[in-house]
Amino acid sequence: DISASGGFFLENRASIGSGSIHDQKGMFSVNYGDGSAMTGSLSNGDGYGEIVSLIPTNGADIGEVVYHSGGDWQQADKDTEDKTNSWLGVSLGAAGNTDVLIRGVVRLAAGGIADAGGSEGDALYLGDDGAVTFAPTTTSGDFVRIVGYCIDEALDIIYFNPDGTWIEIA
Repeated sequence: DISASGGFFLENRASIGSGSIHDQKGMFSVNYGDGSAMTGSLSNGDGYGEIVSLIPTNGADIGEVVYHSGGDWQQADKDTEDKTNSWLGVSLGAAGNTDVLIRGVVRLAAGGIADAGGSEGDALYLGDDGAVTFAPTTTSGDFVRIVGYCIDEALDIIYFNPDGTWIEIA
């Protein structure tokens, strides 16, 4: 039950009745966990959120971070500018598929969080070969870009929401 009062001014508020929003399923439902009626558990490469189906992936596999190269999606990596300054997503299928999650909850390929130096809730950075990492690179010439936050380290489940800014290590 959604109700509003007053005119169409910024100070007015809308209220949501008890329980109504939790019973709905939809594209932006990102509940995760045991017993969740909305999403349940995620298999490798499964994701919920904003998904585009425009062009195929090339050179990337299911559950890997990809970048839009202009002609296709390719495996992302922290070591070159074109791979870090571009539109990022996570491939939701094998090479050649067109479904790419650009923001939301996703389970990466096994080992998709490349190190164990962090914990749930920590920021994740673009890593090597389509993976993410808890530690930003310190290598000269590499690029640092936050791509999301860890939800479940053991299962490689993350909230993917890449920041549009990046820096190059001098």
